[in-house]
Amino acid sequence: MAASGSDLCSRSLRKRRLQKRLTRRGATSRKCTVNSGQQLAPEDAPDDLPEDATEDLPESENIADEVLGAQVAAFADAVMPRPSHRLVKKQLLARLEALAQEVLDPLAKLYPFGSSINGCGEASSDIDVSIYVPPDINEETMLASEALSRMADAAAGRGFILLETRFHAHVPIIVLEMLDNKEKPTGYTCDVSFQHLLPVHNTRLIRTYIDMAPQLAAVTFVVKRWAKAAGIAGTWEHFISTYSWTLMVLYYCQVQLGLPSLHAMARKHKRNGAPPPGERAHDAHFLGLQSARQRYCPEEVTEAGLGGMLRGFFEFYAEVFDWENEVVSVRLGERRDLEDANGQHSPLFSAQLRQSKIRRGRRIRYARGFPHLNIEDPIELHRNLNFALKPATFSRICAEMVRACDLLDAGAGLCDLLQLEKLPVAKPRRGRSSSSGRHPWLAGFLALGRRPPCECSQCGEQFKDFSTMLGHEKECNPMARLLFRTLQL
Repeated sequence: MAASGSDLCSRSLRKRRLQKRLTRRGATSRKCTVNSGQQLAPEDAPDDLPEDATEDLPESENIADEVLGAQVAAFADAVMPRPSHRLVKKQLLARLEALAQEVLDPLAKLYPFGSSINGCGEASSDIDVSIYVPPDINEETMLASEALSRMADAAAGRGFILLETRFHAHVPIIVLEMLDNKEKPTGYTCDVSFQHLLPVHNTRLIRTYIDMAPQLAAVTFVVKRWAKAAGIAGTWEHFISTYSWTLMVLYYCQVQLGLPSLHAMARKHKRNGAPPPGERAHDAHFLGLQSARQRYCPEEVTEAGLGGMLRGFFEFYAEVFDWENEVVSVRLGERRDLEDANGQHSPLFSAQLRQSKIRRGRRIRYARGFPHLNIEDPIELHRNLNFALKPATFSRICAEMVRACDLLDAGAGLCDLLQLEKLPVAKPRRGRSSSSGRHPWLAGFLALGRRPPCECSQCGEQFKDFSTMLGHEKECNPMARLLFRTLQL
């Protein structure tokens, strides 16, 4: 649903109204100027101006991309985690892994995932972690609720406090908070699951993109903050998740700024490439960081600057993106429609992308899913991340996207976009980019760590590639485990 001529005309009128409104309430005084990497005090602006004074504001009055980029950089520098946060989170993971090895199995390992690892989180972000115990074909598989119940019972008095249990959720978890040496809460929390390694692949994919072009971390973080401030983030309120907003930023950078698709690069450069995209339900076959750096120069994306990248994101989705039929596909990295002009489904996408799974007790049925803002999960190809949308919430997302674009066009700064009185002041970060290429913004995030095992977490069957293993694991059930156990005897 690209913008029409009448839409652009109405946007021009809205832009002028916004310019007047911003000037009247002194919004130009909140255009934070940056000098030597530091945010300065806001400039003074007159309280009242006649209406005709802002009738035709020249483009020179609008905030420059360089200034907007400096605000984005200062904001990211202030709220992104620092090495001290990373050290505390590493201590939490080490303590939790020792507890799991004592309570569950000596071979238990932790696999963290989520925003504390993928490079798009805040200093206050919690840690998502899955406990993995290698399955034994000669023993019954431990249920997630049983394992997590044992962990919850053992956590008390062992350096953690139990905050919440969700044993009956689709993915059972417990929420723990680490205690300090004086048995006081530290504020560092973790969501613990069991034998749930699928999100680890999504985390590795996003972190590889962020490591390729670290400026993506700041733009992605600002977009997520904007979505939360606008109230359009969260599937529980029938919007889309922050993970979906991250994918939308990556997709914009791919189709507008030349960021390559790691999946496409893997199919092109690896001998044993993945099968055609439409033939499988999972695709964890993407290029790693070292191989990607050898074939891609990040300056191709970041030459637009942080301000230009942020402004371009809102312009792309407000004026160019087809909300009705286009698919946000980071896996493909190119603009494709879900259906052609004749209504035929594209073979590039899973047929289930148009379907919605409905649970009624133990029964599961499929119905036609929400038709707009299709966002393909780059790992679970059959999963459309618009599953929670309703017509009203979809319209709200479209309206907020246009409003944000109009705000930036009218001369607003980052404070107006994020609905803040002022930007937080960043403390100086020690050091610059290391010899290994790590950007200072990424120094506070946990490392990716070990790769997840390429074996079914239910029956223990080994596979040569993760995509096949993930497809098998989704279908694995007690009967399949019994059959595999019989074949091993």
